Amino acid sequence: MPNEARQRKPKDTPESPSKKPPSDEKSKGPSQPPGACGEVFSKFVDSFNAALNSVVDEPAVCSTRRLKALTIEGVAEYIKKEKPKNIIVMSGAGISTSAGIPDFRSPGSGLYDNLQKYKLPHPQAIFEIDFFDENPEPFFTLARELFPERLKPTVCHQFVSLLDKKGLLQRWYTQNIDSLEYLTGISEDKDFPKCDLLLILGTSLVVQPFASMAHEVDSECPRLLVNLEEVGRSSRAEERMGIQGLCYGKHGNSRDVFWKGTCDDGARKLAELLGWDAELEILVEQAPTLLPTRKQ
Repeated sequence: MPNEARQRKPKDTPESPSKKPPSDEKSKGPSQPPGACGEVFSKFVDSFNAALNSVVDEPAVCSTRRLKALTIEGVAEYIKKEKPKNIIVMSGAGISTSAGIPDFRSPGSGLYDNLQKYKLPHPQAIFEIDFFDENPEPFFTLARELFPERLKPTVCHQFVSLLDKKGLLQRWYTQNIDSLEYLTGISEDKDFPKCDLLLILGTSLVVQPFASMAHEVDSECPRLLVNLEEVGRSSRAEERMGIQGLCYGKHGNSRDVFWKGTCDDGARKLAELLGWDAELEILVEQAPTLLPTRKQ
């Protein structure tokens, strides 16, 4: 009987899909449409599978290491020994707070918190013309905050100026409109491919396209973030989509440094480590004032 059973033909014809043996085609996923559409479909499936395969808990690996230590001291040593000539600075509102200009997002002291008494529909409404037409008072309050009676470049502004005077600064990009960068005498020219050290000072790194500029440098370029809060790191979801943020604090990091503190304190720390502290203080004392004192 077993032999007879093995010799007996199935009732279904070979064309019957219900009795077909498993094939390699089945393991490849859904069948693809013919022609050009099939090619696009195939690429989509491959891309989707690759994205699914990337959803694993792998350590973040950034680049080959140039810094001996992932600290502000390591950055200072890199500057002294390697003498980078193409340092790029990215600065935000945090660089100007010690000049008397509040930033936007700091709890309690930030402009967005202080303007909530005007019952803004959302913080950015203060910059929208439709809201201004209805209620201009918040904008003029902001203008008074942004332009106090006397305004001078901060310690951090002057540190960047010192980098320029020593021939180490390639570019300075800013999100700010207070013009304090202009008072330091820095050139207004822009470019990232040449960058050999990126300094990110006093910014939340959430406003685009400015924030994405931090990733325009090459994969081995050291990056130092000086800020009161940790910012700029990508979430797991962003990493799965291929969005790579700053790597400090992550396993496999080889180039990113976070130093927690004010921009002025970070600038003074770097200047001290580099032996530039006396030069920096001279620049601070000689800094020009943007607006003269009003006559009584």
